Amino acid sequence: MKRWIRFWLILSVLSLAITLQAQPAKPTQTYVSQMKKAEAAIKTLTLAKPETSLLYDTVSYRWISYKAKVAFVGENLNNNCQLFFVNKIDSIIYLNLHVSGVEIMRVVLTPTEVTLVNKLDHAYYQGGYEVFQKLVGMQADFNFIQALLNKCDFRDFEKNLQSVNDNAAVWKMVSPLRRHLTADWSIMQNIEKNLFSGELQNEITDLASGRMLTAKYLPDTTALANRYGQLILNLPMRNLQVTLTPKNMKYNVPGPTSIKIPDKFARLTFE
Repeated sequence: MKRWIRFWLILSVLSLAITLQAQPAKPTQTYVSQMKKAEAAIKTLTLAKPETSLLYDTVSYRWISYKAKVAFVGENLNNNCQLFFVNKIDSIIYLNLHVSGVEIMRVVLTPTEVTLVNKLDHAYYQGGYEVFQKLVGMQADFNFIQALLNKCDFRDFEKNLQSVNDNAAVWKMVSPLRRHLTADWSIMQNIEKNLFSGELQNEITDLASGRMLTAKYLPDTTALANRYGQLILNLPMRNLQVTLTPKNMKYNVPGPTSIKIPDKFARLTFE
């Protein structure tokens, strides 16, 4: 059980969490009902070019890296660790989790592969992004995860976000049905930005499973040029909250991205 929990804590930096009993989610009547409602709602919208520039900052760098404190809070869970994060945009994501300077896990993501080395349990996973679907019923890919960690829009989905400005202090954009451009994957999305505080919240619902992921970005209150001061990821159906507090974000400075699987480590597989 501890192995699976620790395995999932690494992936929760990518916004998710698992338990040993996690089972693949299958389309249900709820999914069918959600899709019908989404199809009906999307027909009522007057689609316009999404003004995501009002919500997100432009990514003008090729590299980003930072150290961060990560807190995991959930049912029977309240742990902290440190993270070293490196991202070469559109190429690779490197995550190194450690406690008191001792590395416990390392993850490297590329557009086609997930590699995780669990040094506590001498185990590893290497394979495709279908592991997210198998374990928690939510799809994910490299660009989706990269967007979450860089406070960006999901560029691989239809550009059909609609402005709903019924509050002068809060800018809202919604889409009841946002389809992936190349994959069989649809989400419902509700984005809100407080124009005074700068706080931004991105609520994403996977329409195939009905599972929700919320990413909240709190503004940086220091003099540093950080993209956000804190990232809070919530997965309600797992009763898990992951809070990432970065410091000293560096731009266009190449960082480490290597990962090695020791010969004696056991391979983790998922049915």
